[in-house]
Amino acid sequence: MTAAAQALARASLMRFVPDDHAAEVRALFDPVRFEFGDLIVTEGESADAFYVLVSGRARAVKTAADGSEIMLGRLLP
Repeated sequence: MTAAAQALARASLMRFVPDDHAAEVRALFDPVRFEFGDLIVTEGESADAFYVLVSGRARAVKTAADGSEIMLGRLLP
C-alpha cells in the first residue's frame, strides 16, 4: 500500500466507508502537490475537495482585523 493510500486509510472520512468500497473511494482521489506558502483553502470559500496530508506540514491560520496572521494549528500527515 502506498503512503498516500495509507494516509487516506487513516483519514476520518474512511471510517464511514465500508471495506468493500474503500478501493473505489481511493480511486477518486488525485494527488496534488503544493509549494511552501501556497494557499490550499481559504475561509469563506465553498469546499470543492477533501484533502489528506500525506507528507509535509500545513498551518491553519486566520487573518486578524489588522491583517496579521493568527495561527490556529499545525497539520501533519
